[in-house]
Amino acid sequence: MKKIQLLSIVFMLTGLASAQTYPVDTIRYMGSLDKYINLVFLGDGYLESEMDVFAEDARNATEKFFMITPWMYYENYFNVFMIKTPSQESGATHTSDSPVNNFYGTTYGYNNIDRLLYPKSLTTTRKVLADNFPQHDVVVMIVNDTKYGGAGSLELMTFSKASQSIEIFYHEVGHGFADLADEYWLEGYQRERPNMTKVSDRDSVKWRNWVGSEDIDVYPFPENNSWYRPHQHCRMQYLYRDYCAVCSQAIVETIHKQVNPIDSYEPIDDSLLIENNSEMTFKLNLIKPNPNTLEVTWMMNGEKLDNQEDSVSIDYSMLTEGFNELVATVEDTTSLVRVDDHATIHSHSVRWQLQRDESSKVDLLQSVRADFVIYPVPFESQLKVSCSNASHPMQVVLVDLKGTTIAKSKTNKEGICTLSTHHLANGVYVLNIYDKGKLTYSRKVTKK
Repeated sequence: MKKIQLLSIVFMLTGLASAQTYPVDTIRYMGSLDKYINLVFLGDGYLESEMDVFAEDARNATEKFFMITPWMYYENYFNVFMIKTPSQESGATHTSDSPVNNFYGTTYGYNNIDRLLYPKSLTTTRKVLADNFPQHDVVVMIVNDTKYGGAGSLELMTFSKASQSIEIFYHEVGHGFADLADEYWLEGYQRERPNMTKVSDRDSVKWRNWVGSEDIDVYPFPENNSWYRPHQHCRMQYLYRDYCAVCSQAIVETIHKQVNPIDSYEPIDDSLLIENNSEMTFKLNLIKPNPNTLEVTWMMNGEKLDNQEDSVSIDYSMLTEGFNELVATVEDTTSLVRVDDHATIHSHSVRWQLQRDESSKVDLLQSVRADFVIYPVPFESQLKVSCSNASHPMQVVLVDLKGTTIAKSKTNKEGICTLSTHHLANGVYVLNIYDKGKLTYSRKVTKK
């Protein structure tokens, strides 16, 4: 998962003299801040004497949020925190002639729409997050006001304490987290998104794998039949509805992009591993959905082992004299996703390189975790590769099925490489990634 480096986090949390710090409480902690998705609750319109009320509201919102599909299946992928910032006055501003002195400046009537509840400016929000929790991924603000309202953007989602308002959060987090479109018509907000398109053909629409099931089809917007949505009664159109299968898939795919299911692995050092007549256990520590849909594949020197568990035991007799390679690959096989070449798009693996000498003593030469995101698949005019954990440039090479190099480049300092493929004929190619000259990843990819 792409995050700020931990040393920078510690420095920002404890160092800057100009920073104004507030209590940061943990609602749920699953693991390292740089590996998990960090959901942060802010509260506005809560007095100092109401901080316990805010804490209870944030905990209740967390519990309800993870009762919803598909979030409930990936609860283990999220840390949840809250930042306590007391306001001078309770509630939010309802009218401009009666302003409320709350902390973030939340007001109803944002953009001249009465139910839109949002801060007049995000300056204070940004500063509080930068000073207290810069490693946030999803930010939600609960406003201590009983009037129905809320709103959302990529930066911040808000909802009031009115009984229906939390439904606004469930809708808005679809926008802010997975870039989902509203499935009701709102003039001027149309663009290609996971659940919105101008493609009308059922065989080529981006959600074609769902068409004909779960009430998914290509439905034109009544207000403009040049734009289409996948469902007629999705949460992205109506409150108190479920996310449709296409929107659920988009949420899960965003989780897949942000979280590597391999939390850690062992062994990781180059100490002596296996003596004659003994064995060594190789283990993955996984972040598992609930129920667990992760599938583990173990390969020894290119041959699949009959084991799909989190760990495998290897003895010296399984190794040839000289160089050996053990590879564990993890894929999420959830039925919530119907994406072509899904294992290619999200590839997570660990490679152990082993050396067996004449006496059958085995040493671990190297252990490497390879985390790649390849997109779009199928590709058209360009193919992108993201190597999130690369500490140095990786060589990316696209070859045809005869092995002829078609395109190649190196990842930049952000670990991203873009190959121009507009000149290629449609068909199947092979993408190879090399780490210091050694092939570390190979998958077939398709141009359409």
